[in-house]
Amino acid sequence: MISKINSVTIKLRKLIAGFGMLAIVLVAFLALPVVIFQQPVNAAACGAASDGFFFGLPPWHRGLKCDNGAVDLSDMEIGNIIVIVGLNIIDMVVRLMGVVAIAFIVIGGFQYMLARGEASNVAKGKATVTHAVIGLIIVMASSTIVGFLVSRIGV
Repeated sequence: MISKINSVTIKLRKLIAGFGMLAIVLVAFLALPVVIFQQPVNAAACGAASDGFFFGLPPWHRGLKCDNGAVDLSDMEIGNIIVIVGLNIIDMVVRLMGVVAIAFIVIGGFQYMLARGEASNVAKGKATVTHAVIGLIIVMASSTIVGFLVSRIGV
């Protein structure tokens, strides 16, 4: 009976932790575009990509033309605008996924250190680190592909 209660308590804790992490991720992904897209666009940020970075993320308007501090889209085709802004957003997401992968490497390291020799917990820690490293390799490869596309298109 007591083991059943402990099992239910552990499952409940995992469920609450999962919903907590989901809430944090959702808030971050819902709030981040608001922060990024409500930045004031000035001529320096629009003209030079390195001036407009926000916490290492490129601005959404990188590669677009400026006119007196505002993005000028008058002489561009809508398809080009969508491609440029889309690649910038993909670049932002890829960079954020790299940060998340590194965070999971750290979490897996803590799981491994705090396993206290229990085989199942050691295996969980190793699996977390392994999966995070694989994810980081995928993110780095996709970042390279996006960088190549951006350089070919001229963003």
